[in-house]
Amino acid sequence: MRAAFCAPRLGPDARSDMYDSKARSTGYWLTTGLAGLNFLFAGTAYLVGVQAVRDAFAELGYPAYLVPFLGACKVLGGLALLAPRLPRLKEWAYAGITCNLIGAAASHAAAGHPATKVMAPLLVLAVALTSWSLRPASRRLDPRPEHPPERNHQPAARSRAEVA
Repeated sequence: MRAAFCAPRLGPDARSDMYDSKARSTGYWLTTGLAGLNFLFAGTAYLVGVQAVRDAFAELGYPAYLVPFLGACKVLGGLALLAPRLPRLKEWAYAGITCNLIGAAASHAAAGHPATKVMAPLLVLAVALTSWSLRPASRRLDPRPEHPPERNHQPAARSRAEVA
């Protein structure tokens, strides 16, 4: 007889689900941390007026007054990603981050910058989209189970009118 304090024995499927869930959670937090911190640090650089940021905006042809506005948006987006709960705000933050990074890549491409400058925002976008796709049910707008139950594929019962 097993002692009451022993953990229940898990079958191979339960262990696999446990490790998949752990890997998904680790992937989510890793990518969310990277994306959120990237936006917090970049937004802070924009807000304090780092010269390299102002020079980059001038080179791209954007007015200087956009720098603090985008800085505030970046900081708020990074905070929204890292904050607990608030699923609707997170959806808006992911949407804003997507628009910001696609716009950055397009701006660099239009300015004739090298491929590395065009690809850098797209790499950050890939990290953010990975975070979005791995988010747990508690951080989704419409919480749904991460592993939906198997559906029973039996035909529905038919009424007498349908049979006749």
